[in-house]
Amino acid sequence: MAPAEGVTGPDVPGEPESRPGGIPLYLWVIGAVALAIPAGLAWGDGATRLNLLPSLIIRALGALAAPLVVLAILSAIVSNDIRGRQGALMMVYYVINTFVAMAIGLLLTNLIRPGVGAELIDLAHPPAPPPKKAVTDLLVELIPRSVGDAFAQNNLAQLVLLTLALAIGLVKIRNEQQARGETTYRAAIDLLNLGFELLMRVLLWVVALVPLAVFGVVASSVGQKEGLEVFRSLIWLIAVVLVGL
Repeated sequence: MAPAEGVTGPDVPGEPESRPGGIPLYLWVIGAVALAIPAGLAWGDGATRLNLLPSLIIRALGALAAPLVVLAILSAIVSNDIRGRQGALMMVYYVINTFVAMAIGLLLTNLIRPGVGAELIDLAHPPAPPPKKAVTDLLVELIPRSVGDAFAQNNLAQLVLLTLALAIGLVKIRNEQQARGETTYRAAIDLLNLGFELLMRVLLWVVALVPLAVFGVVASSVGQKEGLEVFRSLIWLIAVVLVGL
């Protein structure tokens, strides 16, 4: 996938942005868990106040998700010359990556079986299944009522479809202007790249705060009556995640 003529891609911030003090993020997470367990045991029910930390960070990640997806797709498609053999190879690459990720997840889940023994619902009063939707309803839901509605609901399917349409339109404009020797399209592409780089930098700042969210969740869970029972029920799930990484 070669860059389009006269176009440069976004300068994505490096991993150090999300490595506080130069220490890998996973070590911060492990340290947060190690500190949260005694903190939760010592504070008891009062530790539930720490739920504010993960709530704030999850809100921040949710706020960044939709615009980041839109700018990432627009920037990637418009900044590169995706056509013919290169476009086909890119699609094959993404399909293989997706297949391998799914295979690893299914293999580990079936080998370790983390959900065995968990009681997630009241079997005497199971929740009602959601109503089935016709294929036509699903197709209609892919089209947002408005651009603002797609962003407000964080509907990624609608956003991806809308973004692909915009990206194809921008590529057409870019190619037509290049054929005429014009360069006004570069300002739009530079703005997209700048927006993507800005959101990525902010995202890495938020990711650097994830250990605080982990500390809050763990301390709050341990401080409640269940105590360490929470971790006994989740230990195999945690093992699957760590092995998969």
